[in-house]
Amino acid sequence: MRRIRPWALGALGLLAVAGLAVARLGAGKGSPPAVEAIEPQRRDIARTVTATAELLPIRELEVGAQVSGQLRRLLVREGDRVEAGQLLAEIDPARAEAELLRAEAALAALEGEIRMAAEQAAMAARLAERTARLGARGVSASATVEDAASQQLIAEARLEVLQAQKRQAEAALRTARINLENTRILAPIAGTVTQIIARQGQVLNATNTAPVILRLADLSRMRLRAELSEADVWRVAPGQKAWFTVLGAGTRRWEGVLSAILPEAVPNRDTVFFHGFVEVDNGDGALRSRMSAQVFFVLEESPGALALPLSALRHGGRQGRRDLVAVLDQAGRATWQEVVLGARDEVHVAVLEGLSPGQRVAARAAQLR
Repeated sequence: MRRIRPWALGALGLLAVAGLAVARLGAGKGSPPAVEAIEPQRRDIARTVTATAELLPIRELEVGAQVSGQLRRLLVREGDRVEAGQLLAEIDPARAEAELLRAEAALAALEGEIRMAAEQAAMAARLAERTARLGARGVSASATVEDAASQQLIAEARLEVLQAQKRQAEAALRTARINLENTRILAPIAGTVTQIIARQGQVLNATNTAPVILRLADLSRMRLRAELSEADVWRVAPGQKAWFTVLGAGTRRWEGVLSAILPEAVPNRDTVFFHGFVEVDNGDGALRSRMSAQVFFVLEESPGALALPLSALRHGGRQGRRDLVAVLDQAGRATWQEVVLGARDEVHVAVLEGLSPGQRVAARAAQLR
């Protein structure tokens, strides 16, 4: 019998190990890839139209001067909260006071003339009556009677002219009083001073237009002005729910309802958009005028529904409200099951029927096609 040398035994061992490794690699090469299993989770899913927007106060006013003069005092600063009727500024009242004195004197003079004219008209009426009686008895000539009647008419006409002038003087007096009152600039509404335009000591000329002193806005309720594209304006309508976020507010969002869409388009360079409005309460004052916002108009929503990623659908949801998902048993075997779908967003879709909580499905249906 031939002896096997030790070095030959070592070589045979290496060949056996190598053969085992090749066998294992060959077995793994044809095995199917592992299927990632997931369970549906409860989510609030919504299909939305997105637009950029700007926040504006629902009530915003420019407070101006109705009389000319020097802005003697400015009693508020930007950011101040004011109440309706609060004194905001004062214009030097010297000119308005002089006009008031002039109007009062003119009215007093006319009232004196009216009293004299009334007495003259009464005397002319008595004289005309007495002359007419004498003329009826043949004592006074007809020319005298006619002259007395004419003087009566003239006196009464002059009295009417003076009374008309008195009404004009009374109107001028009321105007002078209003002008004097208008030297005190009062807040027409409760709100916040958003901008100071005129400065204390500045001379204001209100001859042709009312110079603006400041801007006042009620920030307790805001209006979101969204820019809806031509493609999206067909998909939304007044009454739809909307929510929006603003830069820097983190995950906080505000909710409202689309109240109106303006019928006329607004051109903006190479694009055309339509303005849509959403009103929202701003009780805590977090929202400010002219803030930029991202608004989402809700087309469809499925709150608290079981949800899957779109990748779990065999057809990606392209077949409408129904699709197929691969349900996995304990051994990892897949069975295609039809589900009824609800709202969807860019990542997830709501499953309304066909799945139960705890069921496992393939995360990527494309692996099983």
